Amino acid sequence: MKKTVYYMMYLTGCAINGIVPERDILENIDLESLLKLSKFHCLSATVCTALLSAKLKLSKEWIDCKAKAIRKVILLDAEREKIISFMEKKGIWYMPMKGVIIKEFYPSLGMREMSDNDILFDRRYLEVLKKYMLSNGYSVEGGKNANHYSFQKPPVYNYEMHVELFSRFYARHSRFSNYYDDVKKRLVKDENNNYGYHFTDEDFYIYMMAHGAKHHMSGGTGLRTLADCYLYLKKKPDLDREYIECELKKMRINGYEHMTRKVARKIFSKPTIEPNLTEKEKEFLERHLFAGAYGTFENKIRIRKKDMGARNKYEYIFKRIFPDAEFYREYSPIAYKHRILIPFVCIYRMIRVIFKARRNIMIELKTVLSSKE
Repeated sequence: MKKTVYYMMYLTGCAINGIVPERDILENIDLESLLKLSKFHCLSATVCTALLSAKLKLSKEWIDCKAKAIRKVILLDAEREKIISFMEKKGIWYMPMKGVIIKEFYPSLGMREMSDNDILFDRRYLEVLKKYMLSNGYSVEGGKNANHYSFQKPPVYNYEMHVELFSRFYARHSRFSNYYDDVKKRLVKDENNNYGYHFTDEDFYIYMMAHGAKHHMSGGTGLRTLADCYLYLKKKPDLDREYIECELKKMRINGYEHMTRKVARKIFSKPTIEPNLTEKEKEFLERHLFAGAYGTFENKIRIRKKDMGARNKYEYIFKRIFPDAEFYREYSPIAYKHRILIPFVCIYRMIRVIFKARRNIMIELKTVLSSKE
């Protein structure tokens, strides 16, 4: 597996730079393991592009991964335009974010795989948007105090509609939620519409780093995050570094950004399976290589245990079953306001877990009980 992650890194570097991989390297790759790992990192379309450029004969599963990625981007883009058109008609300000923007920096359509589209919008119109989305066949997930609402519809439509960039109910995210407390003042009006906004190039990069840092501190984030950074800096070489450094320091993530930028350039500017890295850089890289696109459940558990201040595995289990009152601020605002309801919500959570999240709970228990104190 360790060899395969470095092959994936090398092929990702080849694809995003338009370089044909060396045939000698390709001869040593287990394509089945590579595909499984590439899917874990949402990089199968990217890696497939590199393999095809070398005229390698690939299985139907490889080809389908690329075709599906292209199809999904096309469908998401078309449907997003409908949603934006609705918001324009209703006078709702909005801003497409994250992958919606960065996918355009990749060399070809569908190379950056999309699980969803993220759009920031005016929270005052949440119910108006909900009504529109539900009437168009979407289901919705998101509590009363959530920072985003997930709207989903078969076969591939998934839109995370944000009223805030970061949740303000997690202590470890406070540096981000405080920084973006009044996000609208940081936005620039689009010229070609009435209600659309965007970040400046510098502020988009700062948000990229904040989003990456948030995941890095939680369950982890994968190789695609480094590829995003590399391509953005390659396309935007004249960013105002003084402004960026100043803003990153406010969130205390300047060290994370420096390492991300340095490692991304080292591994992608001249793709190789043996990059010249220091021990710290290698450790940083491997955290990405083994985390997958959205981190691992085991990492999230370890971070959660630390945040809860649990002194041992048994205290952690107790606090997961009976969380403190602050937990209910986001999970159940009614119970948070009327504390007498908390025992009933605890019972509901336990019943729900048995029927809907049994597998995750078993993984969590196994991880916690096997950990060393």
